[in-house]
Amino acid sequence: MRTRPPQTHTVGVEELLSRTLRKCTVPAGVRVESEVPSTLPPLQVDPLQIQQVLRNLINNGMEAMPDGGTLEIRASEDKVTNTVTIRIHDSGTGMTAENMAKLFQPLFTTKARGIGLGLVVVKNLTQANGGKVEVQSEPGRGSSFSITFPAQNIMAKTA
Repeated sequence: MRTRPPQTHTVGVEELLSRTLRKCTVPAGVRVESEVPSTLPPLQVDPLQIQQVLRNLINNGMEAMPDGGTLEIRASEDKVTNTVTIRIHDSGTGMTAENMAKLFQPLFTTKARGIGLGLVVVKNLTQANGGKVEVQSEPGRGSSFSITFPAQNIMAKTA
């Protein structure tokens, strides 16, 4: 699958998430909790590509909670590594180790109507924008997807 090169801009994490959430339909019974500090440094990414990544992860999280639950969106900065991580955690069904091993393979899906490309897109677009994806999951306890990007150092730009 070809990924077009990112057209990067400096963009705030809050802005990226609020734009993305406006495009998502939250099912009845799902509560979205968002904790994004306004003090986070901006990212140098392609906003449309990262909104696609976030939309895929948010929608997957909501779909993993057919009986409802909580979708937590948290963003944090690591000043030591100069990165920003956005973590999306669902209180859904979780995944087995066997399924997790296949997550980023094209055409792998556990959904009745899925085509198995959503997480491939997530990985490709995240990496194209200089980031990385990590996942943690426990059957019956939900899943967490984290995307981490280099923070845009504003001080370096103006100095």
